[in-house]
Amino acid sequence: AVHSDPVMWHRDEKPEIAALQMIACLFATLQFSVRLDTLSEGQKQMVQNYLTFMKAHKGLLQETPIEAKEPQNLYPEVRVRNEETEIIALYSGNRVVMLGDGQEESIIVNGTQVTNIYVESAQKMEAEITIIDCYGKIISKTNRLFHGVQSMSGTVGRRIVIKKRREVRYGN
Repeated sequence: AVHSDPVMWHRDEKPEIAALQMIACLFATLQFSVRLDTLSEGQKQMVQNYLTFMKAHKGLLQETPIEAKEPQNLYPEVRVRNEETEIIALYSGNRVVMLGDGQEESIIVNGTQVTNIYVESAQKMEAEITIIDCYGKIISKTNRLFHGVQSMSGTVGRRIVIKKRREVRYGN
């Protein structure tokens, strides 16, 4: 695993913006250098959320090949995947994220300050879409028919979890 630079932010930083530091280290071994006794309640919730997420997905984040796109643009999209799950981190806004073909779950992590994420699926499917804010709270959970490019709104530092329910054949 790659070790990141120590994670730090100003003590008055908004948790949504501080979350970008955590997301920047998603695929690395985190070196957390913020004094815990100086964190605001919101920052503590955000840190707990991302540490829990990183621990839950440690095998995928640190033990599978990393696919980093567009080095000439400073890697605006980074992805890891196994047969069941893919995690995609966005580090540049106004992109269209293409979902993988075989995974049942796709997790998109917003490491940008944009609030609209564009997601594309080549498959026509019924999906459960959950948007989780930087504190770990579910903002929304919906079931919808998913195909082509869709726009998903939310907050900075959030995750979008897309769980495929079933593939829909054309004409159904």
